[in-house]
Amino acid sequence: MERPILVTVTAWIIIAFALESLVGLPFWFMEALPKGPVRSPVIVFIGACAIAFLYIALAAFMLRGAAWARITYVWATGLIAFAGLFGLARESAHPIALVAINVAKFALITFFLFRKDANAFFSRPSSA
Repeated sequence: MERPILVTVTAWIIIAFALESLVGLPFWFMEALPKGPVRSPVIVFIGACAIAFLYIALAAFMLRGAAWARITYVWATGLIAFAGLFGLARESAHPIALVAINVAKFALITFFLFRKDANAFFSRPSSA
């Protein structure tokens, strides 16, 4: 089965979001790190890079048809959102907008990854 276009677009959007977070990391350090609960820049940097590279790897495996990659993406994103979203929202000038944008982004990506055509694509035997 050929990969559905929405799976391709969604995986590339995940990669773009991950790369954007790596590019924006230095700016986030200057702005948010002094106010946050973790004061060690090394720990925050390693954690942020690990999450970004995890998302890039998961999206690459989604492009290859690995069903475990989309499930891992949804679980990881849900856990990260639950653990960090409300802390970030508390420090933000617009907490409700931040929460709404991230929940909408997560819901939309999850919807695209679990549509009927995507389920058929991920249920076939894969090479990943």
